[in-house]
Amino acid sequence: MKNMKTRYTIYSTIALYLLLALSFKASAQDNNMFYHMSNVPQSYQLNPAIIRDSAKIVLTVPVLTRYSVGLNSTFSLSQVAYKEGRDLVIDIDNLYNTIDDQNSIYQTFRMPILSFQLRRGDQVFSFSVNERQLFKMKFDKELVGLISMGNAGYLNQPFSTDLDFNLLHYRDYSFGYTQKVIPNLTVGGRLKLLTGFAALDAIKSNITLTTDKNVEYLELTTDGEYNTSLPVSTEKNADGILQTLNLTNDFNPVGYATSFSNLGIGIDLGAKYDITPQIEVSASVIDLGMISWKNNLNTMYHKGSYKWEGLDFSNIIDENDPDYVPVEDKITEITDDLKASVALTSSENAFTTYLPTRVYVGGKYQINDMFSAGLVDRILFYDGDINNALTISGNAQFGKIVSLSTSYSAIGNSYNNVGLAAAFKLGPIQLFMVTDNILAITNPVTARHMNASFGFNMMFGQK
Repeated sequence: MKNMKTRYTIYSTIALYLLLALSFKASAQDNNMFYHMSNVPQSYQLNPAIIRDSAKIVLTVPVLTRYSVGLNSTFSLSQVAYKEGRDLVIDIDNLYNTIDDQNSIYQTFRMPILSFQLRRGDQVFSFSVNERQLFKMKFDKELVGLISMGNAGYLNQPFSTDLDFNLLHYRDYSFGYTQKVIPNLTVGGRLKLLTGFAALDAIKSNITLTTDKNVEYLELTTDGEYNTSLPVSTEKNADGILQTLNLTNDFNPVGYATSFSNLGIGIDLGAKYDITPQIEVSASVIDLGMISWKNNLNTMYHKGSYKWEGLDFSNIIDENDPDYVPVEDKITEITDDLKASVALTSSENAFTTYLPTRVYVGGKYQINDMFSAGLVDRILFYDGDINNALTISGNAQFGKIVSLSTSYSAIGNSYNNVGLAAAFKLGPIQLFMVTDNILAITNPVTARHMNASFGFNMMFGQK
């Protein structure tokens, strides 16, 4: 199995990569460029004390909404495959030789359903409804090594891996308030009601494979536990072993999307202080919260081991032998034992998941009426991991119509992130497009990070 390479057409390979991207490390984050971008209301989502626009009313409705998708990865497509003619060749060996010991991909999607913001002097009131989804998975290098080399590379030593993955689909209903408390200090906060629709949280997923140095035996050991809240029904055999998971027969998409069975609470806090008329410092904590899951529960477990010591051919050759066993029965016995080692049992246990929490620390220098420079550091805390993204930006505002920004970001272990953003206001409608890595569009095979947002704002009463 050494130097195993599998050919796919270019379309199949891209589809495979996108599927992988939906199942590895992601972060529920907004684009850092919004933090200092001029005359765009979305900065309020990253710090409830920062209002960059001067409109009295800002409205977002489903037809004129904002879509945001993000992807972080510790490796790029160029490490997985290379182009040969019209095909891409999957090179597992190269991936194994170039990736880190710990690897991850993290995907997110966010869609505001409704957003309303009202300014009254030094006070700003807001309400919004946002659809949120994320999927994350972590894996270690040795799992790729097992795929690349098989168990030959792990003779007389145990191979062990611990996968970590989770899924969240939820909605937040946010009520916000911003107030200038003294001439130079503005504070803000949002209280969020959270309602969860689907969750999959791996508490542990351990797999250990031990091969004797003389390949006389192979032992597989598994130990896993997974909390789920999904609209599925289960079927078990007489021993309580989970046989099937199916979408419930009475599944109602409308009921799923409007359920309030899994409730939670969250909070955003922020502050902004003007040191001088030109220099501003700020900080915020976003998505500090949790969801309690009490509906559509299935906590699944598997724990067992299987030791393969070869196949005994002595009693499968002669049908007249009183100890004769058909080869099909032998194979069935082996597969049944193997299935038993990974067999799932389940119970209905309530559980709690915590939101990915972000901390922002920023500074801004207003060069003149048109131009400003900004620096913001975003620290993400999620599921025991800490991820950092540092962004330097230059921002320009041309009257009330055009806002432009450019940026450079160091995001995790990705350092080639050049961002561009533009917003155009025609009458009460503002169109904006933002990406913090334009290189991911021009050269996607080398990109490790991508975050893009686009949408519309309706802004009334702007000074």
